Amino acid sequence: MMKEHCPWHLSLVHWLTLFKQNPQFKKFTNRFLPSSPDRCPYDSLLRVASRPLGWNWIMLRSVMYQESQYRMNAHSPSDAIGLMQIRRSTAKDMNVKNPFDPEDNIKGAVRYFAFLRRNMQLSHLPEEEEINFVLAAYNAGMGRIQNDREEAATNGKNPDIWSEVAAYAPKQTQEYVQRVRNRYTGWVSASE
Repeated sequence: MMKEHCPWHLSLVHWLTLFKQNPQFKKFTNRFLPSSPDRCPYDSLLRVASRPLGWNWIMLRSVMYQESQYRMNAHSPSDAIGLMQIRRSTAKDMNVKNPFDPEDNIKGAVRYFAFLRRNMQLSHLPEEEEINFVLAAYNAGMGRIQNDREEAATNGKNPDIWSEVAAYAPKQTQEYVQRVRNRYTGWVSASE
């Protein structure tokens, strides 16, 4: 058990107190402790990368946080890697040379979002619905979400409205879309 009067403990507490007052402390925490949703070292990359897609860059930030919590060396059991958790096969298809390079990973994910939007023929939908379906397909796979849309239509639901299709999608995908959306809404509200 550590005693509060231990000399090294007092020295450490003193050093931490002084360091927190130093302007370098914020730089240190932003660089080495970027897991807070409010701090993202990749915002400038996200702003630029989101332009061809036409989405608010904060949506990409929300996806990134959901996927990797801003950890560029993140790996998943399903072979997804990097900040945006792109599968290796998808990275290859999207011409991502180094999936652990933040810029390459983000741009690859944006190209994949555009691919999903185009191949799922979502351009006629309002942006909110388009984004919901792209997010769902990013999580569960394009084929799965297309099948869910068809099943919804067969059951008299509107296949172009995510809230009517969501019940046919995996629970994990429903939660994924909701979490990304909620975080996005919170961040946009906080920035206004």
